[in-house]
Parts: sequence; C-alpha cells; structure tokens
Amino acid sequence: MGKLQFQIGDSEHVRIVLPSKQHGNRELFIGKAMVRMSGLNTTQEVMITRSNLRRFFDQLDKAHKTLKGAFQLESTDSRFKLKGSVNRKGAFQFEVVCTGLHFTHPENTEWSASISFACGGMDYQQAASMLKMEEG
Repeated sequence: MGKLQFQIGDSEHVRIVLPSKQHGNRELFIGKAMVRMSGLNTTQEVMITRSNLRRFFDQLDKAHKTLKGAFQLESTDSRFKLKGSVNRKGAFQFEVVCTGLHFTHPENTEWSASISFACGGMDYQQAASMLKMEEG
C-alpha cells in the first residue's frame, strides 16, 4: 500500500501526506502537511490519530452530501489545524493554523500563522478508502 495523502484546494492548497504503515503505535500517523498559499508557504510535521482522520473524512463526506456542516483535522500536538465549513450553495471555506518554534540563541521564538481560503477542489476519497480498507 502507498501513502495516505489528500489535498484540499487546487493551485493554492493544503496537502497532507501520511505513511500508510506505522511503526509501533498503529493509532498514530506521523507525516507532513504542506501549505501552499500566497500568504503562507510552509511544511509542518503532523501527528494525526487514526480516529481523528476517520472523523475528518466522515465530516467531509457528510458536508458534501448535505451541503452544511463543519469539519476539523488537528495534529495531536496542536501545531497544525485545518478547519472548515460549507454553505448551502456548496462553497467550502477553510482555515489553516500552523505554529512552530524557531530555535535561536539565547532565546527560542514561537511563531504562529493562519490563513483562510475558499475552494471547490478536494481530493480525499482515495485516502479515505485506503484508511477503511486498512481497518477492515
């Protein structure tokens, strides 16, 4: 099996890449979130639980079907958050929040950045299917 990966957005996007095989803790995926926006361009390490990922995909599916609802995916260390909602017209709105540490001497600086964006393109169904197959 390949990697669990999905993308929210098109040219400006958030892409999550997680290994499909975990070593040790089968509940935790450790991978990367790449944010490529005109106002924020960063790659974050993410630690996402299997149950949180499953809940996120279920929330996205429900939002697609009903054209209402909210959804959220968060790294266990809270350094990456992807939140979103959809309106009755099918317009999806997302917010990405990334935080990190910049190690300098004599101080360490914590930073935080967030950006909101609207999108119509999402490519997550294959990752959701892979996750279900792995669990079944």
